[in-house]
Amino acid sequence: MTNSTKKVSIIIPTYNYGHYIGETIENLKNQSYSVWEAIIVDDGSTDNTEKIVKKSTVGDHRFIYIKIKNKGNAGARNIGLDNASGHFIQFLDADDLLSKDKLHSQLSFQNSLSKSSISYTESYYFNHNDQSKFFPDFFMKGEKWMPNYNNFAYELLDKVLVSNFAVISSPLIPRCFIEKHCIRFNERLNSKVDWLFWIRCLLSGASLHCYIDPKAYALVRRHHQSITINKTTLKYGEVTFRSVLNKTLLDSNISGNLKAKLLKLNSHLKKQLLLNIISDTKIHDYSELRECLSQLGLWTFLNYKLKLLNIRRKSFFS
Repeated sequence: MTNSTKKVSIIIPTYNYGHYIGETIENLKNQSYSVWEAIIVDDGSTDNTEKIVKKSTVGDHRFIYIKIKNKGNAGARNIGLDNASGHFIQFLDADDLLSKDKLHSQLSFQNSLSKSSISYTESYYFNHNDQSKFFPDFFMKGEKWMPNYNNFAYELLDKVLVSNFAVISSPLIPRCFIEKHCIRFNERLNSKVDWLFWIRCLLSGASLHCYIDPKAYALVRRHHQSITINKTTLKYGEVTFRSVLNKTLLDSNISGNLKAKLLKLNSHLKKQLLLNIISDTKIHDYSELRECLSQLGLWTFLNYKLKLLNIRRKSFFS
């Protein structure tokens, strides 16, 4: 089968993004590579999302619209995976875009790799009010964060446990690998779902390959809703993620020594995360304290507050 006949399944979860999804659909129609299907999974939108999707995709049978109810972002992506029929999977959020040649260029590179390889491209953030300026980081400070990996899974696990390697719309992954290892998004998580998904791929033996081509990149839209969500998820989402990751590591089939090493690393990272959160929480600010207690629980807060006080006491007398 030639590169030009391999189908890409583009999975797009959406919830009340009617004001953005029309542009995302047009962006896909303008791709230089045309052998794809776009599975739009609407998680119970109450706005005009369904109307916009049906109007924008009329006559184009590459688009598949599925409406579900309250399964969350992870659940919607899993529905997309269950309905995908392509050779490769491309995830895309409903408010984001792909460069015109991303699929064509990245697929050519992906075709030279093994069936257990994940390729990923560069990505840029843009303000929804100004699409003329691109930035490599979410906070638009011009700070590059995406690592350049070209390694096998077990060589990368400790690095990817520390930080994610790409935005969700950057990688391209063989669907046969996902299905062979029964990999799906964890629906218990409200954030960091893609990070855990990629770690599960690495635990199953996938390799990562950074693909740099100025014509191939993902575009992430920065708007009020994404900024609001990120403030909460950046602060507390990783705590839940690391708890779930601990079980994922325990259940994995990796060697005992590597498993012990990764469990120790994850435990250390979670401890430091909790100490940082509690250190930054102003206990005289009732709303901030209430949010912290709500997210972490009273026992965890008190336990780590005591640890923090003990660390400061030792530092004072040293």
